[in-house]
Amino acid sequence: MKYTLFGIVALFLTLAFCTQSMFSQETIPDLSSITDDDIESIRPARLIVLKEAPEAAVLNSNLTIDITVYNAGEKPAYNVELNDGYWPESDFEIISGSPNQRFEVLNAGDNVTHTYTISGKKLGQYDTAPTTVTFRATEEENAEEAAQIARSTPIPPVRVVTKSEYDRINAVQWSETLVFVLLTLLPIALPAAFHLFANNQIARLADGADLKKE
Repeated sequence: MKYTLFGIVALFLTLAFCTQSMFSQETIPDLSSITDDDIESIRPARLIVLKEAPEAAVLNSNLTIDITVYNAGEKPAYNVELNDGYWPESDFEIISGSPNQRFEVLNAGDNVTHTYTISGKKLGQYDTAPTTVTFRATEEENAEEAAQIARSTPIPPVRVVTKSEYDRINAVQWSETLVFVLLTLLPIALPAAFHLFANNQIARLADGADLKKE
């Protein structure tokens, strides 16, 4: 009975050791076989898209849209196609440029800005859609390789307003900016004013003491 129990324990330990060795061999890669090309292949192009537009524009006046595409990856992006064609023809008119643009290549670390101008034909508030940018990781247009997609940051709805309403909005924005600046400077200005006041009081007391001595 003792020998049987001992044999079972020995067999269990042997199986456990073999299983652990096999698992370790399967999960730990041979790092010496990894080349620089392998490292670069796991750092693809990564596009960041920033869309900027004013929150309000005057009816029948120019409204400029700026779209910046930045490649934050380690490899170039090829066949970069920008699509911002949301603006309905019934509500907006293209004044200059185009909502769509194509770039052959955007190298790693580079950025490009595309600008076009539209005009609102009707009063109202209009929701905006993110800009869509498609690109490929290789220069050749391989049918088996799916195009990658990047979308822009969201922007607030665009309001098309009258000239008087636009001036009022700008006046409110300037007032809010002024209040913000004052509140920002307040923690700095008050201690500085108190410090100057205290120094003046100390100087006056010192002058008064000197006069009494004389």
